[in-house]
Amino acid sequence: MEAAPNTSGNQRGELKHLLQEAAQEYNVLHAENDKANAKCALLAQERDAAMQELVKLQQVSHLVLEEVNAMQTQLEVQKSCRQRAESFATTLNKENKKLKRMSMAIMAKVGIHEFPDDLLDEVSKELEPSGEGAPAASSAAAVPAAEAPAPANAELLLQHRQAVKDLEMRVTELTEERTRLTEELKAAEKEKTQLGEVIFHQEQTFTNYNHVSVLALAEFAEVQKQLELEKELRQKAEEYAHKMLVEQKKMQRQSQMLLQSHAAEQQLMEALEDNATLTSQLEAERRSHQLQVKELQEKLESLELRKELESLQRRLELAEEDMREKDARTERAEASARDLKHEVEELQKRLKKATEPPAPPPLPPMPALPPANPLRTLIALLKKKDAGLPSKGNAPEGSAANGEPDSLEEVRKKAVDEMMERIRRGVPLKPVGGTLARVKVQPKEESCDKPNSAIVELKGILNVMKKPSNVDKTQSTTALSEAGETELERILRRRKETTDDLLVDGNEGGNGNMKYSQSLPSVVKKPSEQEKKNQVG
Repeated sequence: MEAAPNTSGNQRGELKHLLQEAAQEYNVLHAENDKANAKCALLAQERDAAMQELVKLQQVSHLVLEEVNAMQTQLEVQKSCRQRAESFATTLNKENKKLKRMSMAIMAKVGIHEFPDDLLDEVSKELEPSGEGAPAASSAAAVPAAEAPAPANAELLLQHRQAVKDLEMRVTELTEERTRLTEELKAAEKEKTQLGEVIFHQEQTFTNYNHVSVLALAEFAEVQKQLELEKELRQKAEEYAHKMLVEQKKMQRQSQMLLQSHAAEQQLMEALEDNATLTSQLEAERRSHQLQVKELQEKLESLELRKELESLQRRLELAEEDMREKDARTERAEASARDLKHEVEELQKRLKKATEPPAPPPLPPMPALPPANPLRTLIALLKKKDAGLPSKGNAPEGSAANGEPDSLEEVRKKAVDEMMERIRRGVPLKPVGGTLARVKVQPKEESCDKPNSAIVELKGILNVMKKPSNVDKTQSTTALSEAGETELERILRRRKETTDDLLVDGNEGGNGNMKYSQSLPSVVKKPSEQEKKNQVG
């Protein structure tokens, strides 16, 4: 039973290996076939081009041969004309020589050794009317006429010979090119036949591989069926083994009862032997089952490890993203700290300017336009409060005489309204850090003579800003959590906290600041509610 699944597994592995090899060889042969087809197509294109060139060359050669035949006929005509002209010229030369000899003999008889100049003219005049002298004159005139076209005919002959030579060379070149093209065509046809044979062999191999793959698939299906049958048989064997175990337990109980009651008999021995064989078979089946279970568990563990690895990679990517976000937050916090340092420096400069001795002329009245920074408006109001109120008794009289508002609440409301107008218009406010918004102003020990001094209060704020180590860690964490709030809410919260601390200082110094503590929180709360309504709208 153990050997059957092992053999089936080996056969399945061999079949899979054979299928993979067949598929690889099929792909390789398919690629080679594509290459051979492409090469054959290129060779066919080259062959067609060569055939077209050959047809063109044949046409050109036919035209050249026709021209050569025409020129040869013309040359033969010119040769015959030249031969006739030469024979006619030779006859004329012979006749001239005869006439010269005859004239010399006549002159020798007469005794004249030199011809006079006028003699030829007279002879020609005398011979013109006579009929016998006509052929002689015509022969004498034909001699220079025959001798004159001789050089022109020679040049034409040379030109024709040169043209004939050129045409012969052209014909030889064309014939050589034709032979070369025919050889190339033969080579291409030969290569095409070879490629056709290769393609035929490849197609045969493809058919063989297809047949082998079909057989392999059929064998694989048979092996799979056999494997399923073996699985069913194994399940039945396990069920049978379970039944046999139950029967074995029954037999053991019966055997114990028989041993207790009777002596050992032959049937009991046979039953024990059968029991032993069944137990051995069951042990073998149990071992094989355990091995299969172990293999499946190993596969499942490998899959679980892969899943855990993928989840760890995803967690690592998420952690890297969190680290980047934290780095960005730290950079933003550093930038806000730098801005706060700049604000502290500006406040120190303003404090130095405020601590300088005041000028002898009185302070100018409050400008109509709202200031750029709302904190400056509050400081200016506090300064006016300290400078414009000489005593508690005559405060309302001085305010009525100068035309100022009756109470500080109206001034504060006016300042807050102006600030809200600036925010609605879209005027950008200065950035305020989240850490300073939660800093509580520590009361500073001062004399009770000037509890309402704005300069002393600003000094206390700056001293607290210079000591950031006194701020609790819980306050910094809350500030980081509130960094996402709007700028207006941060400014209003900061001012509310500073005013609360200032009110605590004022309550310690005297009861003069009670009105300030009652009026300012309401003024601070109103803009925040308005801003919330605007945000909701």
